Amino acid sequence: MRTKLTNSFAVAFCGLLICGLPTSLRGQSEPVEVTRTVLNQSYDLYPKYTKGDKDYFSFEIAFSYLQPGGAILGQERAKGYFTQEVTGLRPDGAPVFRVVRHHTDLWVTDKDGKQAPAQRLDFIEGHTYEVCFEDGFPVFPLRTADFPSTSAGFMALENIYVSQQYFQTMMTKTHGGIDQLRKIGTKIIIPDSGRKGVVEMGPEVSIEINRGRSTLEFQGIGEHQGQPAAVLAFDVLYLLKVPRHLGGRKNGEAREFLRGIVWASLKDGKVLGGYINTEALVAYRDNDGKLQPSEAVFAGTLERLSEQEYLQETAK
Repeated sequence: MRTKLTNSFAVAFCGLLICGLPTSLRGQSEPVEVTRTVLNQSYDLYPKYTKGDKDYFSFEIAFSYLQPGGAILGQERAKGYFTQEVTGLRPDGAPVFRVVRHHTDLWVTDKDGKQAPAQRLDFIEGHTYEVCFEDGFPVFPLRTADFPSTSAGFMALENIYVSQQYFQTMMTKTHGGIDQLRKIGTKIIIPDSGRKGVVEMGPEVSIEINRGRSTLEFQGIGEHQGQPAAVLAFDVLYLLKVPRHLGGRKNGEAREFLRGIVWASLKDGKVLGGYINTEALVAYRDNDGKLQPSEAVFAGTLERLSEQEYLQETAK
C-alpha cells in the first residue's frame, strides 16, 4: 500500500514530510514553530465536488469464519471496482453520485486452506445506482433483486455496502460530522450515534440497525498515494437484527465493532483510501428458535485509482 502513516506529533515534528505542509509554511526553518502552526491550524475536511467529477476506486473485503476458540472454518474474499460520478449538487452543496460497479471477483477458501478458482460475479457487472450520502439515516438505494441467495450474493452485498461507508458514515456532515473536525487531535461522537432504523435493500434484504456510541478522530497528517492527507480514525458500533437476509436466513442478530482509517486529501477532502477491521458476533435461530452464535472477522481495503489504473485493472 502506498501509504505513510504517523500520528500528529510525529508528523509535525518531521515537518509533515515537507510536501504535506501548506504552502504558507514551506521555507520555515524552525521545527517547533512548524509544529505549533500545524497543530493550531484549522482545516476544512468536508469533500469538495463539482458536477462531472468522476473518481475511480477498488475495494477488497475478506471474511474469516471462526469456531469458538478461534479456529478458522473458512474464508471468503471479494474484490471489485466502482466509479463515482457527480451528476449534480443539491442546494446545500451536497453531491449526488452515480455509482457503477465493475469486475467483482470472489475467492472461497475452505478450513484446510484450499482456495477455489476465482468466480466472477457477473450479476453485479454494471450495477448502477444514484445516492447522496447526506441523505437521512439509514437510506441506501442498493437493490438486491438480481442477487442470488448464496454466499456470492452475500459477498457482493457486503462489498458494495461496506465500501460506501467510508463516504457515508465518515465523510459527511449528517452522519459523520466531518465538518466538526477542524484541528488535529479533535475527536467527536458522530451524529449517527444512538440512531435506529431499517435498511431496506429490496425484497431480499432487511436489516434493523441500532448504532451505538461511535467516534471519528482527526489523528494527524500523513501522505497517501503521494498526496498530503488527513488521517481520520473511526470506531463504529452496530447492533443488528436481520428479519430477512440473502440465503434465506431470518431473525438473526449481530454485534459488530468497526475500526479503521480514512485518508482524506488535504487539497479537497476527497477520500484517497482507507481500511477497516471488524469483529462480529453473529447468531441465527435454529429450527427450535434458539439463537446459535458464531464469530466472524472481516477486513476491507479501499484505494482510489487513476482512470488509467482503473481501465487496466478492469480489463483483466
